[in-house]
Amino acid sequence: MSSIVWSRWVRVPNRWEPTDNEVSVLVRRLECESRIATINRSNGKFERLGGEGRTFTSALPAEYQPQKDAVEFILNSRDLAVCLKGVAGSGKTDTLREIARGLKEVRRDFIAIASTHTAARWVRGR
Repeated sequence: MSSIVWSRWVRVPNRWEPTDNEVSVLVRRLECESRIATINRSNGKFERLGGEGRTFTSALPAEYQPQKDAVEFILNSRDLAVCLKGVAGSGKTDTLREIARGLKEVRRDFIAIASTHTAARWVRGR
């Protein structure tokens, strides 16, 4: 666990304690670290996201090989959580569309979170 550095302490009888706001920040940070630790401990311990013994054929064109590789990697993942990231225009939305298609083929529920408004609209179903 990473160390927490308090920016301000207040004096309480016989001891120093953080302010309520700082406690709240610490609790949220510890909750996040706990979730990350849970995800890291679970790496490789689940059934393939794309289903056991199945082969997924991507509909992406041949020039999209890096995106096809990402789709294959994610659908072959045995992890609790998988992150897809890339620079603007790198094909994340097309890749996500293919991943969603592969997950729907095996009737797997999933949650997709997007950081841009355009991608978020697509994730919600436009």
